[in-house]
Amino acid sequence: LAGMGRDAQGKGVEIQKAPAGDISRSVDLSFMDNGKSHALGKLTLYISTSAIAAALRTDLIRQGLQIVVLDAVLLLALALSLRKVVVQPLEAIGMAFGQINSSEASLSSRLPPGTSREFVGITDGFNRFVERLEQVVRTVRVHADSVATASAQIAQGNQDLSSRTEQ
Repeated sequence: LAGMGRDAQGKGVEIQKAPAGDISRSVDLSFMDNGKSHALGKLTLYISTSAIAAALRTDLIRQGLQIVVLDAVLLLALALSLRKVVVQPLEAIGMAFGQINSSEASLSSRLPPGTSREFVGITDGFNRFVERLEQVVRTVRVHADSVATASAQIAQGNQDLSSRTEQ
């Protein structure tokens, strides 16, 4: 038996004996010349299913690792995106409520405009609410000052009346 095969590096080499293989297929080779068939020889193909299985296993492991790496990259990108789009705006809202809830209770806190459609409504609503609350507090303060002034005037009037009554 003489023929050609491939070594481990894929180079063509001459072989003298049949390679190991689980499956072999043979076919007679011939050509036609002026309607007459001429035999060239016989082609035998030896197939090793264990070699194919090993190559498939290696490819499967490589593709599995690629999937895991791509999943990790996608998960990281998703986490960073969610942080920017959801978590940071919610933290800003929480900080603004914390400033309002602090001991100074400053109503000057405003949220920056939202970066996503969902948070635009929330930030605008929060800012309008705080502005309206600030107006209410200002109005109450003005009325409280008016009441204090009126109370002081009434107290002064009572004192004047009391001192005149005593005379």
